[in-house]
Amino acid sequence: MSEEIFASLASGDQRSLVLQELQDGNTLEVIWGKLNGAIADQQIQQRLEQNKDDMEWVGDPVENTRADSRQNTEEEQDGEPWTRAMSDEVLIKHFLSLYFCWEYPIFATLSRQHFLVDYRAGRRRYCSSLLVNAILAIGCSLSGMHETDIGTDSNRHVSGQQLFDEAGRLLAKEDDTPQLTNVQALGILSIFELSCGNQHKSILYFGRFICMAVEMGLHLDTLTSQFPQIELEVRSATIWGAFALDK
Repeated sequence: MSEEIFASLASGDQRSLVLQELQDGNTLEVIWGKLNGAIADQQIQQRLEQNKDDMEWVGDPVENTRADSRQNTEEEQDGEPWTRAMSDEVLIKHFLSLYFCWEYPIFATLSRQHFLVDYRAGRRRYCSSLLVNAILAIGCSLSGMHETDIGTDSNRHVSGQQLFDEAGRLLAKEDDTPQLTNVQALGILSIFELSCGNQHKSILYFGRFICMAVEMGLHLDTLTSQFPQIELEVRSATIWGAFALDK
């Protein structure tokens, strides 16, 4: 993190952002997170401009069968928080940082850049409440605390298991809808169960993970695909995450 921050100061591209964060007294972790977020936003915006002619795409044939119902669900969710299990934004960002720092480099079942851009913008194309809760469950577990205080009331706590249960509740509502965020969440839930020593349950989630990925055709050759470049990047990250997790 230090090397990336110093490199940004030296290059001057994000110098103003880093200096402002230092003046505000933010921690190294916070500065690094915002720096990477700004770079990711810039890169994806450039790709959007480069591929704007390709963005009017029909989409995955499997997804189209449930497009109308999913669109209604997304409209109902607009403006709602990503998770109902906790509301402390600082703690949420901390858990997300723990996941991306320690778990993501090993088993990356999603594209970090695309997820964070949509997370910050409130878009539900490459981010979803299900996916966020699954990530937070692992992040909370990595915090090293069985339960974490989430408010001034000492009786208000959240645990990784509670966040996992919230993800499970949302997964049940999806009814195995084949879409990228659901595939990615299944992989993360499999990792969580494995980290808890529940190997049998982990295998069940992984089986659903693979089945949905294959159903969406994520394993197929993309050379002749009509998907835009951004979509191909996310699909590629997802299927390679499945490959890594299988190994």
